Amino acid sequence: MSSPPRTDGPTNRNAPTWFPRHFGDQPPPPPPAVDLPTAYATALRLHRGCPPVAGEGYRLYTMTAAQFASRDVLAGGASFAILGRHTACNVVLAGDASIALRHVLVECTVLDDGCPRLSVLDLESDHGFLLANGTFERSIVAAGPIAFRVGAYAVVALPGGVPLPEALPVPACDRADGRALPLRAPVPVPPSSHGAPVPSGAAPMSRITLLPRAMVLSERPTLGVVPHAGSPACDYELSLASAGGRVSVYLSVAELERGLLVGRANKCLDAGLRSVLNIGISRVHLLLLRDAAGCRAYDIASTQGTYRDGRSVRRASLEDEGTRLVLGAVSGIGLSWRRMGPG
Repeated sequence: MSSPPRTDGPTNRNAPTWFPRHFGDQPPPPPPAVDLPTAYATALRLHRGCPPVAGEGYRLYTMTAAQFASRDVLAGGASFAILGRHTACNVVLAGDASIALRHVLVECTVLDDGCPRLSVLDLESDHGFLLANGTFERSIVAAGPIAFRVGAYAVVALPGGVPLPEALPVPACDRADGRALPLRAPVPVPPSSHGAPVPSGAAPMSRITLLPRAMVLSERPTLGVVPHAGSPACDYELSLASAGGRVSVYLSVAELERGLLVGRANKCLDAGLRSVLNIGISRVHLLLLRDAAGCRAYDIASTQGTYRDGRSVRRASLEDEGTRLVLGAVSGIGLSWRRMGPG
């Protein structure tokens, strides 16, 4: 079932980035869109004429009727991509006011059977992203070729190293209760077969698992309260510190599995945390996320960056025994992380 656009805030949370003196009361119209089947056909044609994906992963093609870009997202390392209007994003989706400055995170992992899996996570935008079946979603994992829409932009994700169907496949969709179901993929083929057409009966499976998204944590009355034994929110402690003070909040495993944002925007985790931040911290600076591999912090195309041991990082593991990061090269907001109880 489709999820309607959010109504718990302004239609465009990033409205201040538009300048009424230039555009009047309304932002400019979005660029002309292209439908997803046409976008897939265009991406497939270009894909077959380009060098193969250099590793295990996906190639993303983003396009409107007048604009086009591509980027590889590989498994492992810090190869995730942030898509949005902000010029610091890995893939800039310019010209559409309905798209958030930092709209979605796209990441690739490889399952035990060698299947590349694509994760798409909405960064608490107003509208999420639209799948080819017509539903608005906020978190999915997928195998095989898929296409979705972010505002006026069509996004086509093609896995490397497998034959691809001639037409955009209709994905098999299921809904998970917090965790992805096992996904299977076709047996990888030699590079010489990269992008080769295949009979419809041999086309790789396209499968999407729909995941739930986070609650509005700033409305949770117990957030930030020092936990007691048996408290549902005492799995991890997150602290931010600056010259103006230090604030700690206590988080549960379930909350982290859905993803939490840290930054100055209203949609980010609060309970006092935002009082420590200053203008040098991006409106959406960091994503905290937990999965089977553990907890991680993702720098969400921030303007001042995130640092560990003096080195800029795009993604950092959050260790149970404790992790320290610094948000902003100039702002210098200290982030401390630790697990409260047994692992």
